[in-house]
Formats: sequence, structure tokens, C-alpha cells
Amino acid sequence: MYISAYPFDDKDAVTLPISFFEAILPKSQMAKDQDARIAAFEKQVHEETQKKISAQQAELEKQIAEELEAQKEELEKQLAHMDRIYEESHSAIARQLLAKIVAQ
Repeated sequence: MYISAYPFDDKDAVTLPISFFEAILPKSQMAKDQDARIAAFEKQVHEETQKKISAQQAELEKQIAEELEAQKEELEKQLAHMDRIYEESHSAIARQLLAKIVAQ
């Protein structure tokens, strides 16, 4: 059995065996399979990308936490140094005032 591949004008029509069309039909299943493989690949790529992004984000957060801790330690050292300077100056000022009071 044959079927026309050009439905508009029989003089230009090409007749093809039905087996040709039957051979095309499995291609639609192949296309579905290909679509499924593409979807699976895209899902895998998305998951791997998300894992890499999460790992990079975690590493960045770790680096930021370390830098903040280092800054905190430095600021605590500076504050302790400023406290020592204040205490030394305060004691010196108190001695000067006491000396002035005693001298009067």
C-alpha cells in the first residue's frame, strides 16, 4: 500500500510506502527519549551547579567569618592598648592634681 506525501496536487505527489511512515513514527518515540535524556542531563547539571554554588558560598562565608574574627581580635588588642594608655594618663593626671593640692 502507498500513501501520497504531497496532499495538494497529485501530479506533484510522491508516493511512498506505508512502511516509510511507520519508520518515521518510532522517531517520535526517539524524540521523546531524547527529550527525557536532555531533561535528565539538565537536571543533573542544575544539581551539580547548585552543589558547586553552595560549596563556594560556604567557603566564602568561612573566609568572611575568619576575617571578621581576625578584625575583632585586632580591635580588642587596640582597645586594651587604649585602656592602658587611659589608665596610665589618668594616674599621672591624678598624681599631678594631688601634687598641686598638697603644694598649696
